[in-house]
Amino acid sequence: MYLTGVTAMLIQTFVQVFSLVRTLHSGLWHTDSEGNTIVLIKGDVPPFSIFRHIVMNVQDSEQHSLYILTHEQEHILLGHTYDLLYFWKP
Repeated sequence: MYLTGVTAMLIQTFVQVFSLVRTLHSGLWHTDSEGNTIVLIKGDVPPFSIFRHIVMNVQDSEQHSLYILTHEQEHILLGHTYDLLYFWKP
């Protein structure tokens, strides 16, 4: 029973990581003034940051770029990716 649970959680983790990598590689990459990579995605993706990558959709970039970039740059500066990884529960 334990191994079944561990296997299911590993599969779920790999699927989530694969989905994240696919999302990052599907967009246009730019660098902001802070040295972070901005990834612009076509479609409906809520803005988020992971390590030094800021992901947002094209429409948000056109309408709210300054606010989103400022917000996500703070997350990066404060290391919130590491907080999420530390407290992550699948």
